[in-house]
Amino acid sequence: MFNKETIIARYDQAVKKTKAAGISYQIVIADLEAEFAEDFEDHSIRGLDVPELIADSVRYHIQSERSYRRQNLKKMFAALGDKMDYPPESREYKAAVKRLSQNFGKAYPLGVEDGKDKTLGQWYIEDVENSKKSRSENLAKQRAAVKQFSYEANRALRAISGGVSWS
Repeated sequence: MFNKETIIARYDQAVKKTKAAGISYQIVIADLEAEFAEDFEDHSIRGLDVPELIADSVRYHIQSERSYRRQNLKKMFAALGDKMDYPPESREYKAAVKRLSQNFGKAYPLGVEDGKDKTLGQWYIEDVENSKKSRSENLAKQRAAVKQFSYEANRALRAISGGVSWS
């Protein structure tokens, strides 16, 4: 079967196989595109390029899921902290254990330049530190972009105020 759930499950399985080494999500995408395209090589849809549709779907679903998981990573860190801070009989501890066990075998982006992913259960101290560093670097880039945008926007405001037209 070819659907979002299958694509994401195969993505998680491929990343899990790499254990602590992790793998570039782009390699996983290329491998899955090839596998699924082979599965459907005898299928045709008049006027449509089936391998291209498969590749687009694999890429879209994996990239979307990675983005969602990247945003959810804070919750995983919080759950690990709750597991440390609360007694085992507490509601917070039990909720943390549940959240972590549900995500233990799922691939998460490390946040490093090469786009490597690892399953959450394989993350180590350096992976969490790299994730923090990546977020800080992204924030610095965003601040620089805002500064440049503001500079040009202020120039535009002065131009408009001075009577310069758009045409």
